[in-house]
Amino acid sequence: MGKTTANTRTRLRDKNAPKIPMNAYSRYFKASVSNSRREGKNTREVSSKIAKQWSTMTAEEKKPYFDEYNKEKEVYYERMKEYKETEQYKEFQKIKLEKKKRARRKSRLSVDQEECSSTSNLSVHPPNEIKIFSQEFLDYNKKQENTLKTLRNKKNNITNECNNIYEHFVFTNEQLKYLNSSIKEKEEYFKELELFERKTLNDILDALDKANLLELLKIKKQSITLEEILKIFTDSQTNKEIFNKIRQSFKGLHFDFSQILFEETK
Repeated sequence: MGKTTANTRTRLRDKNAPKIPMNAYSRYFKASVSNSRREGKNTREVSSKIAKQWSTMTAEEKKPYFDEYNKEKEVYYERMKEYKETEQYKEFQKIKLEKKKRARRKSRLSVDQEECSSTSNLSVHPPNEIKIFSQEFLDYNKKQENTLKTLRNKKNNITNECNNIYEHFVFTNEQLKYLNSSIKEKEEYFKELELFERKTLNDILDALDKANLLELLKIKKQSITLEEILKIFTDSQTNKEIFNKIRQSFKGLHFDFSQILFEETK
């Protein structure tokens, strides 16, 4: 495994770019973490507790956090779109590309060296020729301790990264559930709206047919749309006689269009 250095761990950031808004889970985490820490729990325990709480919350409970995030996200996208037209953004992209090239070259050069030296850096026992309790022996032990300390730090870093990945996974999964729920609600709403529109159109056509107005208004039952009918009704206001017949035919409908679509003619 390649050596992890400060350069490879640290992501190059554009200080001039608009700040990315916190996602919904991060907002909830920030709001909850201060209260949990007052209980004396460590960071890992707090993070785990908040992640579990978030995973059991309903879409309605999470909605305020998503609303804040989506509102700021729209502003961010607009600002980012403007920023990408600036020279500062173009210059940063050049620097970013050059850094990637240098990192790839450095990685290729260091892999072989690390593989050759990894087995010799840490041995289980000190060399036989080193006398116990000599300065050389103490130096050797100190070196071993430093190596073990480095390994422990790497292990802790990996553990923290795994926790962050898990939290991000939980957030992403919950956000996906929320989006799917929103999509389903909108699909059901539009389905109901479509059914209502179809019923309204059929009721209007039946009412006009009973009043013998279909032929007079040149309406074809099989091809007319609700929008086209509304236009015909609007145009008919210039003819008082036809207009009043249309109004009269609407009075038996489930929805009184006679009071909504038209004003009383003088």
